[in-house]
Amino acid sequence: MKTGLPSDALAAAKRSVKLLNATWAALEHAAEGRDSGSLTIPSLPDASEPDINALSSGVSKLQIAPIELADTGASAAGANKGASFWAVVPLSCHAMMHLSDMYAHHGLFAEANYYSERAVSIAESVKSTTHLAQLQSHRCRLMVIAGRLERAELCLIRSDEDGLEDLSIAKVEYCVAKAALRIKEESFDDALHAYRQAAEIIDRLKAEGPLTESQCCPDVDADQFVEIQSRALCTGEATEVHATDGVAARRRRQQPATSTKAKAPSKGRAVPKKTARASSRPAKPPASQHYLLDKIQAELLVECGIADLRVDRDADATPNSISSLVPAVRKRHLDYRIVMRKVTQALMSDVSYNSLLESTIAFPALLGTESPVPSTSKGSLVRVSHAPTEKRRAVSKTTARKCGSTDEQIDALLLRARDYLIMPGIASLAVRSIAELHFESTACLGATMLLSALATVQTKSVLHPFQEALHLELPRITAIQCESTIVETDKKHSEAPSPFTWPTPEQASAPPAMSAQSFQQQYVDILPVTWTAVSLCLNDDCSELYVARYRSGQSPLILRLPFSRHKPEGDDEEAFDYHSGKAELQDIIQVSNYSCHNSGGVEGKGAKSNWWAEREALDRRLQELLVNIENIWLGGFKAILSLEARQQDLLARFRKSFDDMLKRYLPSRQSSKGLEKPFALDDMVLELFIGLGSDQDGIVDLDEPLADLLYFVVDMLQFAGERNAYDEIEFDGMAVDVLDALRSYHEACIGQDPDPRHLILVLDKRLQAFPWESLPCLQGSSVSRMNSMLGLRERILAMRRQRSSLSDDRYNISRISGTYILNPSGDLTSTQTMLSPPLESLAQARNSSWTSVVKREPNEEEFRTALTDSSMLLYFGHGAGSQYIRPRSIKKLDRCSEVIWLMGCSSGAVTEYGELEPSAVPFAYLMAGGSPDAATGVDDAEVEATRNGKCMAVVATLWDVTDKDIDRFSLAMGEEWGLWPASEASKLPAKTPRKRERLVAPSTPPQVPKTPKTRKGPMTPAPAAKTPARSRSRGEPSRDASRKRSLVEAVAKSRDACYLRYLNGAAPVVYGVPVYLDD
Repeated sequence: MKTGLPSDALAAAKRSVKLLNATWAALEHAAEGRDSGSLTIPSLPDASEPDINALSSGVSKLQIAPIELADTGASAAGANKGASFWAVVPLSCHAMMHLSDMYAHHGLFAEANYYSERAVSIAESVKSTTHLAQLQSHRCRLMVIAGRLERAELCLIRSDEDGLEDLSIAKVEYCVAKAALRIKEESFDDALHAYRQAAEIIDRLKAEGPLTESQCCPDVDADQFVEIQSRALCTGEATEVHATDGVAARRRRQQPATSTKAKAPSKGRAVPKKTARASSRPAKPPASQHYLLDKIQAELLVECGIADLRVDRDADATPNSISSLVPAVRKRHLDYRIVMRKVTQALMSDVSYNSLLESTIAFPALLGTESPVPSTSKGSLVRVSHAPTEKRRAVSKTTARKCGSTDEQIDALLLRARDYLIMPGIASLAVRSIAELHFESTACLGATMLLSALATVQTKSVLHPFQEALHLELPRITAIQCESTIVETDKKHSEAPSPFTWPTPEQASAPPAMSAQSFQQQYVDILPVTWTAVSLCLNDDCSELYVARYRSGQSPLILRLPFSRHKPEGDDEEAFDYHSGKAELQDIIQVSNYSCHNSGGVEGKGAKSNWWAEREALDRRLQELLVNIENIWLGGFKAILSLEARQQDLLARFRKSFDDMLKRYLPSRQSSKGLEKPFALDDMVLELFIGLGSDQDGIVDLDEPLADLLYFVVDMLQFAGERNAYDEIEFDGMAVDVLDALRSYHEACIGQDPDPRHLILVLDKRLQAFPWESLPCLQGSSVSRMNSMLGLRERILAMRRQRSSLSDDRYNISRISGTYILNPSGDLTSTQTMLSPPLESLAQARNSSWTSVVKREPNEEEFRTALTDSSMLLYFGHGAGSQYIRPRSIKKLDRCSEVIWLMGCSSGAVTEYGELEPSAVPFAYLMAGGSPDAATGVDDAEVEATRNGKCMAVVATLWDVTDKDIDRFSLAMGEEWGLWPASEASKLPAKTPRKRERLVAPSTPPQVPKTPKTRKGPMTPAPAAKTPARSRSRGEPSRDASRKRSLVEAVAKSRDACYLRYLNGAAPVVYGVPVYLDD
């Protein structure tokens, strides 16, 4: 870990568990006989067993509780043999707990949870209450970072029930775990109380001198402990007790007569008694007689400081005297929070910047501020602005501040805060956990975006868009790399030597740091010209949304969108922030999932109509939620999702019109003493206006989005130093002029962009559950999603490798090879009836090599063969098919089908694990087919070296859906993609269960954006019908019916085949990139 090789550290931790398994087995086989008092262990699994669980399957099945025998002699014999195992039990617990920590470090919850459970089961088997209490405290902290707070509380209760001594290290660990849980519950006072309680225990332990056996070791009777120890393994070594998360103290096992020896062993090693007595090693001058207790106390001090800052209380930086005892990462986080608290106070007290914290910041925003792309991990250039939507403070012209001491102070503080997170350099990323990387990513970006708003000379030399984009994407890239490395290690598990073979030392080195320049070349510039990638990410406390747009040959555009910029109108109205939106979505999905599986019992008068009424109400609720996400979370900045191609000549004409408009309406540009050279907007800011589209002579209502962007521009200029009083600006007139310029631009664009364009959403783990593809502004567009830029890069390389591709932005697959699995459970009769004809036609086509599995369950080997031998696999059954093949087995495939359809309930649902990485079946398919390599270039040699068989696209559903709607959707998707001919079965029936007019937008949404404009006008969002290209039904002819559609376009066009357009139609999404069928 210290050398930056976490994958090697994980391999060593796994080897230690395997070694202890084998040690246990060797001790058991060496024991004489197998009477009823002996400790038994099943034979160890074969080392070639592929499942990771086999690593500890032996230990998990232990039966190590000796049975009391009537024969005293036999009992004594059992105790004699049992003494050998007491040395292994604490080591096994510690090894599994350490392996659990290593998996958590890599962000993998399932594996971390498995080994944590195994450690607890061993401690329960020997009824070691102290060990069990420490393990439950450790497990509580794992559940906390995984967001499983109820399970964490249960672990805490169990730990307390195990009878902890009031004066022990185990009690300290209990208090630390309790504090971590209370912080997650936002009970900060309770958390601080728990931390202080732990600190008091440390003080008392230090005052009492060396730790006793009962304070540090498992709860074994002292005389019995000495007796057992004397019989153990004849090695003369004392057993070492585990440490939990680096906060448990260790000590030598010594006889009482020698327990007053002052020197403590080095951390992490057991010390033989003879060596301890006769050691001639010179004693290093310890900082304290109680080094480990001092270390725990220093860590508590840091955690208390962070908790104080969370409740807006002052906290002191870590004293230099103990800074060496504190983990460097946590110390930097404390220092960062202290400085950012000072920044907040300075901004709130400055009349020019007191609205900045609630303003949208764009970077870059003004021309002439970018520095060259840094080739090392140093700089990045930024630019800001956006206005809060509540009434702005009117700033007098005389208050226009000049670059003075206040600016310089805020500048210096922000630079310090940024340096706390990036000073160690990107090369040190390997020693930080994935959870810490996620926090540092958005924390650093938050400081950077504020810094860019100041627009000082110093910031221009430090900031660059590609560097800040790298900060945003790096945690997700690193998480995929870590998981891929673990999968590759598991593949080699069968080649591992005997556990008793000494490891061969390898000359390994940490991977090179990624620079902003390499990020630009390897991730952004390789994008096809018709593609746009947009990354959405939340900050640590989910109070801000970061959006970054990537296009080949352009700098990234980064937006910071605080949820607090929209204020509720009344006291009884709640703010529509991330937590409100997520809670509403979860409630809709929960109720919908229940009603999906309870339609069979709708008998009796009115029961069926009531069931349909409930489903339709949920459909409208989801529609309203999506409208509010677009209008409130994104507002006018939804244009960053626009697929409009840049027309440089028309953009120049629009710029001239926009600059003339600013001269007419901004007082700062009308004065004779105006700026010698007014600030000029970056092209990407102007594209935000163009992305709104044309108002089509008043058919489309663009008042609210335009107001959002116009206030943003004025605020941006305000922060840069161009002062204007808001009440002196005629925003309505500005909006009219901008609308005229937009009409002129879009009229000139007609017919200039015939090529289909595509949008890829790179989503934060907390945003995966939302159906972004069904936002009103994206309906009908070609939109897919990915979980990282690394996965997108892999698929672009695969496209380049495909020599038969017609263009760089197309990936083609053969229609003659595939496998379909239809109704494997045998209870989906209507699905089989509807889909059998088109699926059978695939197998009957000339030169076809399609195989089928119908009305029977495939075994795992059969499923694996279908994935490796077929170009596409179509699954029509329950769930994602994980009951037939495990996701872990999918990840290990060297080759996978290029297109996967998972047309079952919640087949694409993402399970979140708090600060750890999420899991989903589509993610397993995207990882199959070889390991990613992000540290190399993209030249021809690398393209040829990339493994074949990557899965390019997975169609899956985000929640449960009803069979008739999703069957109709599947049929329509195949037709639109060109997989089988069109039929009437995919169209909505002439008589639906309940005739109603399908609303495109809610009539009374619960939340609407509130801009500072005081004009009168409709507050209801305009219908999506304002953009006919997006609302066209499947029955109407498209602009180019002869053009081949990608799978992503087919999914978008097939949503209208569902009667419940949102509740069922918005559920299917595509993970991956556009895929086309060969002729």
